[in-house]
Amino acid sequence: MNRKSTLFSQLIKALVALSISILLSACSSSPDEELIANAMSDIQEGLETKNSKLVLNALSDDFITNKNQDKTWAKRIMALYFFRHKSITILITQSDTQINKQHPNEADTEATVLLTGQAGWIPESGKIYHVKGRWEKDDDQWLLSYLEIKD
Repeated sequence: MNRKSTLFSQLIKALVALSISILLSACSSSPDEELIANAMSDIQEGLETKNSKLVLNALSDDFITNKNQDKTWAKRIMALYFFRHKSITILITQSDTQINKQHPNEADTEATVLLTGQAGWIPESGKIYHVKGRWEKDDDQWLLSYLEIKD
């Protein structure tokens, strides 16, 4: 697997993990946490249905990863990953989202995610990642502005 594919795989895994983690914590959440959960749901749906527009709409214009990859990179890597994998599956084992009390227009999410990619019926690749995401509220919409991915 080349470096671009690995980085894309990490991005996909992280975004899906964040979405599932938000959804799991939505039961006892504030309205802002529910809005973040909705944004994560859009990211997850976009990745699983290969609809990059849903994913990109949930990323801020100044989105960046811990490896200095931006929104344009995310779009390109999704196209590559969608081409290589017939389906994507995500499993979240731990997650936590916190609204920043000093800056209520910012929130952080941490999650542990298992991401698998499949060309056929059986997964051909899979890996566990720890991800951290930073959200920024723009009017009434929460957008992912930063994503850190650790193996």
